Amino acid sequence: MTKGKTLFAALAAVSAAAISAQAQSWIWHPGEFDNWLAKKTQCAVTYKGTLNPPRWPLFDPVRKTTFTKTVTLDEPETISIYADGNFDVQTVEIDGDKRTPKPYGGERKIPLGKGTTQITISVENNEAAPALFVKGKTVVSDKSWKTSIDGGEANAETYSRGFDNHRKPPSQFALKRERRKAASQKKESGTIFADFGKETFGFIVLKGARGKGKITVYYGESEVEAYADENWEVISFVDFDSKKKTDYTLPDGQGFRYARIVPEDGVKIDSVEMDFEYLDIPERGSFECSDELLNKIWDISYYTLFLTAREYFVDGIKRDRWMWSGDATQSYLMNYYSYFDTDTAKRTMWGLRGKDPLTCHINTILDYSFYWLDSVHTYYLYTKDIDFVKAVYPRMVSLAEYCLERRNAEGFVSHEGNGWVFIDWANIDNRGVVSTEQILFGRALESTAKCAELVGDNETAKKYSEISKELLKKSDELFWNDKKGAYVHKLYEGKLSDQVTRHANMFATLFGYLDGEKLEKVKKMLTGREIEPITTPYMRFYELDALCDIGQHDFVLDEIRAYWGGMLELGATSFWEVFNPAEDNHTHMYGRPFGRSFCHSWGATALYIFGRHFAGVKPLTPGYETFEIAPHLSDLDWIKAKVPTPNGDIALNVTKKSIEVESPGGVGYLRFESKSEPKCAQGEIKKTSANSYELEILPNKKYAVTYEK
Repeated sequence: MTKGKTLFAALAAVSAAAISAQAQSWIWHPGEFDNWLAKKTQCAVTYKGTLNPPRWPLFDPVRKTTFTKTVTLDEPETISIYADGNFDVQTVEIDGDKRTPKPYGGERKIPLGKGTTQITISVENNEAAPALFVKGKTVVSDKSWKTSIDGGEANAETYSRGFDNHRKPPSQFALKRERRKAASQKKESGTIFADFGKETFGFIVLKGARGKGKITVYYGESEVEAYADENWEVISFVDFDSKKKTDYTLPDGQGFRYARIVPEDGVKIDSVEMDFEYLDIPERGSFECSDELLNKIWDISYYTLFLTAREYFVDGIKRDRWMWSGDATQSYLMNYYSYFDTDTAKRTMWGLRGKDPLTCHINTILDYSFYWLDSVHTYYLYTKDIDFVKAVYPRMVSLAEYCLERRNAEGFVSHEGNGWVFIDWANIDNRGVVSTEQILFGRALESTAKCAELVGDNETAKKYSEISKELLKKSDELFWNDKKGAYVHKLYEGKLSDQVTRHANMFATLFGYLDGEKLEKVKKMLTGREIEPITTPYMRFYELDALCDIGQHDFVLDEIRAYWGGMLELGATSFWEVFNPAEDNHTHMYGRPFGRSFCHSWGATALYIFGRHFAGVKPLTPGYETFEIAPHLSDLDWIKAKVPTPNGDIALNVTKKSIEVESPGGVGYLRFESKSEPKCAQGEIKKTSANSYELEILPNKKYAVTYEK
């Protein structure tokens, strides 16, 4: 063996040891920790000076979980057992010798003999999700363990970060904090007004506080909001009493940029700082181009998603700090092109879905149930995490059945007795049978059918696929108006509306439900100005996604510059819930002077649009086993990007004359157009049609293509 190969073998051994160490983790029954955390965090949100829990059901974990594993050992070893709760090593069979130790609530060391060993451990916890940690030389707690609750068995669940310390059980899961100073602050008659420079989330710290009396803290995402003495949205009240100077941290964290601290006469405060609270996630994806405005939009989008990625992907940091399925569905997609944080994605999907039996749609909204079903299959496409699909699949089926049971006699879904039809914050009447809902439901059933195939439930896959096709066929026949060249909005009380909105048409485009002639008509409608524009980043996400799919990249870049650039011109440091350029008042919403959120997850649209459509990277098969790179410069001179995948980051550098690309895993296909014959010394370029070419990209190899844009 050569010296180089010896070194490689040594590094491989170290890597294998590291992987083994990382696999040792706290484990629990799938969904139990997530539902406990969902209830704990969302019920602790304070808003308008009081607790502000969600309006839909939240769920407690089961009290008892049984963990089992059978191992075969070449040599005896001793394992240490820890539990989040009290535990009982019910049965340990060593070479046929059955032992039944008594219940034990702390650490316990168990000797395991050579040969086959069956381990069964029950954990009880009345306050949090029962969880287990096993530490041994070869026997450790990981996903290979089986868990059972109430007769249901599954593979154990864990996450890749934050659960590998036996001294820190899951019930102690917490975000990180970091002390930060205000960018500026001024003091007048005891009142302190602090500006932290940009949108942030955390806990106000009163430095050098002393005296006795009430302290009121007014928060604002704008100066005018923080100065408001009425109609405030976020506020904290403190009954303070300390004779000595102390640094007092408020117990309730809030989202804000500005804070006005007003103490009563008996209280004095030297200055103000904050404890910034955040989810510690690695920064992976990147995007840079020749347009500095677009670069700033990417950076602010990255920060927006970072702020709203907490225990879960939440909607905004001022309100509601809840999980909403519509918001989260976009956060997943933006996350796949930035942080690629699968832990938070899975926690959010579990937390949103909750448990059976269902008593309402997710977040009480029809469309949000449909987004949730589709998001599971999309997650699999980006990650190839079949364990998650298998674990969550029964709840996909029960949700799909809940939706199917609420169809009307014609097989359509509607608002009647069925929850809230939201779609978007827009001036549209959603009573009756709405075309957008049928298209979303058809897509949801289609995605659920694909997941059914993945887990081997072919009968259910066939059922949902057929229902989806029939629903989409009937919807097309009912809602398509050839004269208008678009789908009309709804059918209500037997009358078909002649109103056209962008929503149904852009979703039909995005999901590939339109043929050539209809597609051309819808494209003309979507790029025109006749139909009322969308004023939320939420639905602009899907509109721009659909437009890029049909080749309207130039149009999309102009829209991003105008819309997201318009927020930046108004001083945005994170992106908003709603932006209507025609408005003069940008803080007003929900009939309240300061109801609008200035940091909303769906404002980070650029993360997905730039990575998916301008860097042009997407998985063709699950987990990026095969993938496409189809960059679009549009009017840009160059693009540099990194797109995260389960294998590592795909690196891309594109100019008008050259393309450089490198991938750490999977097989990619670089697809591009060139006016002249392109060249690449590292691979064979194939011509696929006039001016269109393809180059196969193999792992860990740098490719340099010369071409002519």
